[in-house]
Amino acid sequence: MSIDYGIQILIVDDSRMMRSMIRRYLINSGFSNIDQAVDGRDGITMMQKKSYDLVTLDVVMPEMDGLEFLSTLRQFDHFDDVMVMMVTVTADRELILNLIDIGANEYILKPFSNDTFTRKVCYLMENRHRTKEDILADFDAEQEECKKTMSQASPPSGEKSPVKPHVDRPAAFCPHCGIKAMEQSNFCYNCGSSLSVKAS
Repeated sequence: MSIDYGIQILIVDDSRMMRSMIRRYLINSGFSNIDQAVDGRDGITMMQKKSYDLVTLDVVMPEMDGLEFLSTLRQFDHFDDVMVMMVTVTADRELILNLIDIGANEYILKPFSNDTFTRKVCYLMENRHRTKEDILADFDAEQEECKKTMSQASPPSGEKSPVKPHVDRPAAFCPHCGIKAMEQSNFCYNCGSSLSVKAS
């Protein structure tokens, strides 16, 4: 099954930074039809007005959290075909199983890299009817990948991140919107603009 990059995608997350990061990852992967909702309640309202094929859904949010959003969504038959990928910082098998029981098609653990996110989304689109066993099969490996991502983004206490000579490095602030840059990032999580500046 080939990937349809023209699908309609909704990002539901109360963190503007996380929404911007996921949007950037999706754009990097070739997707372009992307909307954003600031919480579950906003997401439900948007889904009543427009048809979406894929929802990336944060678990912990104010107003309406991811579990309530997912439960509400799966009450209606016309949302049965919507693929839902839960985004969670909690590496808990019971939580993941609960999300699957409620109606999630996939999950991804924070923090995640561009490559991991792309792999998860594309695999979901090709294998949307995976079993619990299939989804949890790589659970331990994914936890290790999260730890690796965290260690790469945050050097040990007292150590500075190595700076390679003669390469671009992120600017301290986005030149377009003025938001302070995240460490190890080459684009603005707020507006998506490049933060690279020429090394002196």
